[in-house]
Amino acid sequence: MTQNEEMSMLAQRVYTHIVNQGQASMNDDRCEYLADDGSKCAAGIFITDYDSSMEGNLFKDLCELSINSSKIEPVAYKHSRFVTMLQSVHDSAAHDANDFIIRFKEYLIRWINNWNEKYGTDVKIPE
Repeated sequence: MTQNEEMSMLAQRVYTHIVNQGQASMNDDRCEYLADDGSKCAAGIFITDYDSSMEGNLFKDLCELSINSSKIEPVAYKHSRFVTMLQSVHDSAAHDANDFIIRFKEYLIRWINNWNEKYGTDVKIPE
């Protein structure tokens, strides 16, 4: 699988998860990898062995700590900066609870287009 295909797959998984979940993953107005109600954020779905000490850290920062490498899906670990961008899409849209899904979709399209332009990639927009 090419780098573009891997990142497209990650974006599609996040899109499908968020749309099916129907809400942001939040506790007390804070975005969380895993919220008390069981919801997961865009990056949280790639964490295979969750620990509450992960909260408050960007996904790429978790990946930089070698202790966490076994707790994160390998393809997400490999593309940690891209997953961190997806995390930022979730977090940016999360504070508009009434229109979260609409905002999430809008931001996702914009941010992936910006990513492609900045890095010369061809990540597909999820459907």
